[in-house]
Amino acid sequence: MVPTLLAAASAPPPDVTLSMIIFAPLVGAAVIWALPARTDLERFRVRVTALAFTLIPALIATYEFLSNVAVPTQGALPQPLVNATWVGGFLVTLGYHIGTDGVNSLPLTATAVAFPVVVLASWRQRVRSRFYFSLLLLIEVGVVGDFAARDFGLFLVFYLWPAVPASLLLGVFGGEGAHRAARRLLAVWLLGGACLFVGGLLLAVRTGRHTFSLTALTTPLTLPHGVGEAVFLLLLAAALARMALVPLHTWFVDALGTASPPVAMAILLSSVPVGGYTLIRVAENAAPLAAIHLATPVLALALLSVLWGALGAYGEPDLRRLAAYAAVSLSGDVALGAVGFSETSLAGSLYLCVAIALGGGLLLLVAGALVDRQRVLRLSSLQGCASRAPRLFALWVVGIATAAGLPMLAGFPGLYQVFLGTFPGDPLGVAAALLGLLVLAAALWRAAGRTFLGAPAEGLERVRDAQGSEWYAAVALVATLVVFGVAAGRFLGYSVNGTDLISGRVAAVAPQPATHHPSHGRTHG
Repeated sequence: MVPTLLAAASAPPPDVTLSMIIFAPLVGAAVIWALPARTDLERFRVRVTALAFTLIPALIATYEFLSNVAVPTQGALPQPLVNATWVGGFLVTLGYHIGTDGVNSLPLTATAVAFPVVVLASWRQRVRSRFYFSLLLLIEVGVVGDFAARDFGLFLVFYLWPAVPASLLLGVFGGEGAHRAARRLLAVWLLGGACLFVGGLLLAVRTGRHTFSLTALTTPLTLPHGVGEAVFLLLLAAALARMALVPLHTWFVDALGTASPPVAMAILLSSVPVGGYTLIRVAENAAPLAAIHLATPVLALALLSVLWGALGAYGEPDLRRLAAYAAVSLSGDVALGAVGFSETSLAGSLYLCVAIALGGGLLLLVAGALVDRQRVLRLSSLQGCASRAPRLFALWVVGIATAAGLPMLAGFPGLYQVFLGTFPGDPLGVAAALLGLLVLAAALWRAAGRTFLGAPAEGLERVRDAQGSEWYAAVALVATLVVFGVAAGRFLGYSVNGTDLISGRVAAVAPQPATHHPSHGRTHG
């Protein structure tokens, strides 16, 4: 008894930094709901509180991330790690198991940094401000928690967590058609959660491991014939529901096309990065052999999304929906890297998820600003507004450059790694993806020409340039895109050390090519 007590007393205290990153917004939402919001001063306090409780996890996550990437080899190990039993005594034990490594640290940090920008972009929100900002903070809890979770049950909880807050924000604060878009968002996300639950339960039962620990469920094992394919298809459906790949993209386009700019940014943050991470960390890691067998259909969906999203953006007259189609096209590149199965392509996919969330958020911010001020949807009604809104034009150009993968911005290292890591195994797929990228870049620049350039159209009096909190939010997004673009070499080494474990797991079960023996067929004298 005494040695046990001494050992417990000498054990280091559990690391609470990651729990603070996850649950600080939840505390903030509770504080906001307790504050009055009747006067302008009280509503200002609500906004300041929301900003403070998103800055706390952003600063902690940034510090932890910079500390970890200083030693790239740590990307293969969870830093920090908390593992405690949550619910036991049933068929499957659930654990409060969280940690960051080279796979999830980058999207977690980028998401934590992006949510203060969303709050800043919402600074003019006056109507039902407590309700609005508390829902924003609740969405952050689910997104960040998903990246941190290392237990399948905990992952499922955080996967479903943002569904109701996001649909409420969209339905209550969106424009025309927002109620229908909110119902579709809720239905698709709940359906994805159901697929995730059934797939995880089937995996746990068929492997005989009475735990939902992702580490235990993804250790080397052989699933019976057909079970692995069923598990992978269920987990793939959960990933596609959030990634907005064709044909599960219409809810995404409708949601971003009807939401206010900050709400659209929050939905984007909680969709594409979470879906891409689910595909790589959960689906491919849990059933690697099935992922190899079904790589061709996933590749077809990826390339279809790349081309369909680019063509949709080219023909779309609504700036907000155009930005949504651009995200759909780039999500196809994320899936392309995921089925490249190399540590390089997997790291590139995760990096591209970050670029989509940040660059797409910038495009949505510009598009929403123009549409809200001018009260029009057609590009032709905004022609020539660059003279009245040069800042918005410059921000749109930065968004185009990010989507096109130009150097010095976050889109370049993501796309470069995806294409570089996928090319040896599928050069034709990379060529098709490059074609789609060119079409997308042309569509975004065509929209810029029809919106900002040329002779000014009539009725542009209401168009105002970005200013105040809106401008500060946009500048923060641009700065983050530049940091992730310029310092990519420092960050990617840490990510590659994490994705190398997933790539190695896939390679370990991949069918080996038949060995050619030169002596076969020869006649011996």
